[in-house]
Amino acid sequence: MENSSNSVTKWAMTYGLYLGVFHIIFNVILYLTNHLFNPGYYSYISTAVVIWITWSGLVKYRDGVNGGFMKYGQGLGLGVLISVFSGIFAAATMYIIMKFDGSLSDQMLDLMIEEVERSGLSGDMVDSMEKMYKIMVSPGVVALSAYISKIFGGAFISLIVAAFVKKNPENGFYDAVKDVE
Repeated sequence: MENSSNSVTKWAMTYGLYLGVFHIIFNVILYLTNHLFNPGYYSYISTAVVIWITWSGLVKYRDGVNGGFMKYGQGLGLGVLISVFSGIFAAATMYIIMKFDGSLSDQMLDLMIEEVERSGLSGDMVDSMEKMYKIMVSPGVVALSAYISKIFGGAFISLIVAAFVKKNPENGFYDAVKDVE
């Protein structure tokens, strides 16, 4: 049973790559169908795939590398690491798409301003918020926020998946004491 952090990192990188390739394909599809900023029901597909890949990575690590056992913390840590590596691909894809199509920043800015105006703020407030929003829609900031959101989203999913995947090693002492009672 190989329990080194090196094998955990390799495993996380492998499944992070699988998830990252999915994010690349998914983001390109959203871009080509003009759903990049409003994915709607496509986000359910994305969430299901993230859950499935995370689940697969944890179960295969537990059964194939970790001797059939995995504590909750191990599963959570591995799931978060998978998210960290996959987030790199998602962020890079968003950065490239935003650089490739400069009009996307303007579209994002228009959507943000529209939402602020709908909230009923005064014109001066909208103007001051527009300056701040222009910074927020730059490719670098959008890529960074995509990366952070993938990590937090993956951590949340890992919290749940790890609870189902965990399988603690049997404790001979506990079993012996339980039989005595």
